[in-house]
Amino acid sequence: MNSMNSKKSKMAMAAMAAVTAVGGVLIAGANRMRSEAVLDNLTRTANTEEPAQTEAATLDNLMHTEETGPAGNHKEPRPYINEMDRKAWLARNQHFVKLWLVRHERDVTDEIIPFLKEPDPNLRERAVRALGRLESAEAEAPLQAILQRQQEARQKRENLKREERIPELPLKLALGRIRARDLKGKAKLDEVAKNVDLASYDQVLQLAQRFGVQIRDKDANTRQEAILSSAMQILLEYIDLLHMMGRQGENIQALGSDRLAVVPGFQMRLKGATMPVEQEIKMILDHATSPQGGIFPESYLLGLGPRAIEMLIQRLQDIQRNPEKYNLGAPQAIGRGYDHLFLGAAMTGDPRVIPLLKQFEKYPDPNVSGYAQQARRLAEMGEAFPDVPA
Repeated sequence: MNSMNSKKSKMAMAAMAAVTAVGGVLIAGANRMRSEAVLDNLTRTANTEEPAQTEAATLDNLMHTEETGPAGNHKEPRPYINEMDRKAWLARNQHFVKLWLVRHERDVTDEIIPFLKEPDPNLRERAVRALGRLESAEAEAPLQAILQRQQEARQKRENLKREERIPELPLKLALGRIRARDLKGKAKLDEVAKNVDLASYDQVLQLAQRFGVQIRDKDANTRQEAILSSAMQILLEYIDLLHMMGRQGENIQALGSDRLAVVPGFQMRLKGATMPVEQEIKMILDHATSPQGGIFPESYLLGLGPRAIEMLIQRLQDIQRNPEKYNLGAPQAIGRGYDHLFLGAAMTGDPRVIPLLKQFEKYPDPNVSGYAQQARRLAEMGEAFPDVPA
């Protein structure tokens, strides 16, 4: 399988995870919406990059998808053209992941800032998200310079080179996180909202309600549109922000976190905000492997740090020793999360996962063996790595 096919396989598995994960329930009691049109625009896609003139147009701009992103837009060219470039691209991605995983042990801001000039647009955007979530004051100036340059170029009708562009929404979200770093409670949440042209955090809660309705729609295209919308990006950022605030001891339930939990993945992450890291990792793995469980975001798990990798490998080893304990042969077992366990294992880059996955390939259930084989091939090629920060 060549590198392009491996990327397609990875994207297919990621798309499956995204589509399956979003089946959330409508949360009653959301605040009355300030503008129906504004929130409609946030949960649908658009293509223009014209500057906003009114409040509705400003918020509509949040749905505009630039050529360089977001992650759901797979129109980018391959980030490498030959084997030498491929190896360099892999090395940069692997280095970035390692930096993110040690962020709690030391300040990695200065080492991540150079990735803002990375030729791979996906990696550039991930660097923006990472700098925002680090909330380091040192990152504000380079991020603001990029945003200002792009806004000036748009006003002058200049065409920036692809390698110079970054989608504006992640830039604004990152700057909002940095500028709100010293605030607490709703003031912090309001400040981030204002950076993406929303009136306040209350409108984010309204957006979550609308997103929950759209994601439950019977039409697959409507659900997919929600997944690729800017609403999804904004909500993911707020889930991470509330997760961090919960870890710091703030009462996130009092801030309406339950009203953001409109899909299972959001619910799980907010629940983990009040747990020690190891307990949160165990919760995710139990969810994936229990009869009542389901899928989980691989990058969310692995982004919790090196301990998550060890516990994932240990869980796979335990499943092989005690398959009955995990009810692996039950109908729809693979749909409960084993495919995501396998993909997560492939993303670790740990050589121990390859023989583990080979053992799962011998399993009589074709779903189990098939997903294990696909994950093992990705692991062997080294092109599977977590899309952190998730």
